[in-house]
Amino acid sequence: PPPVGAPPVPEIPNPQYGQGSSPGPLGFLRDAWRQAKDPYGFTAMPPGQAPVGAPPPPGAGPAPQLPPGYTSLTAPESNGPPVASPAEGGPPLPPGYYPLTGPPPPGYYDAPAPGPAVPPEGPISPTP
Repeated sequence: PPPVGAPPVPEIPNPQYGQGSSPGPLGFLRDAWRQAKDPYGFTAMPPGQAPVGAPPPPGAGPAPQLPPGYTSLTAPESNGPPVASPAEGGPPLPPGYYPLTGPPPPGYYDAPAPGPAVPPEGPISPTP
């Protein structure tokens, strides 16, 4: 006998509803993977073109100064100073230390002296 009353969950009129652009049982995973690879849609833009940002809201002040090395896409006046190159040099090395960029220390390529030969009967003498 059929169940009495309406079904507990009505059938969805459009089975593709909520599927995104990829159909099938794994469609959401495909869509999520594509979204994770390009979250802002930069691959759809022409090459070499920067994304266009939204204008500031009415009454907003100037953009804050950015930290060194950061570049603003919409407010070039807020760019920070250029990044300074790392300082070269440093204190002199202690005696016995050699720089990594210089020649190897004396004796670096010398082969070590061979160890003592093992007697033919082995390292432990047999006991009667």
